[in-house]
Amino acid sequence: RQQVLRGVVDTLALALANLRLRETLRQQSIRDPNTGLYNRRYLEETSGRELRRMERSGQPMAMIMLDVDHFKQFNDTFGHEAGDLVLKQVAATLIEHARDSDVVSRYGGEEFALVMPGCSLEEGAERAETLRQAIKNLHLAHRG
Repeated sequence: RQQVLRGVVDTLALALANLRLRETLRQQSIRDPNTGLYNRRYLEETSGRELRRMERSGQPMAMIMLDVDHFKQFNDTFGHEAGDLVLKQVAATLIEHARDSDVVSRYGGEEFALVMPGCSLEEGAERAETLRQAIKNLHLAHRG
């Protein structure tokens, strides 16, 4: 009886380990490793789903696409480590200004996207300006 119980416990432990591994792999497939934001793949999956949901419900949805001005020049001048830090700081600013329902992602390179379900065009424009100011006011430290 004890051997059977031990077998059940071992099987459950293995199943839980597999579930944790599966979730880790899922997160790695939808997250940008540098910023921790969702990646382009996840954005494309989610934005299409959100758009269909918003169309059915009649609710608005706004999207902000932004990139970091002169990023290539910055990266070439100060190095990839400094460039990665800039991307992380921009990502942190986006997360800080995002609502729980928003999807913040790194679209690619120095491009980011923010999908905002339930957000009107006017609200989206206001939020875009707020983000622009917040990013403009970042103190981007670098060696050089």
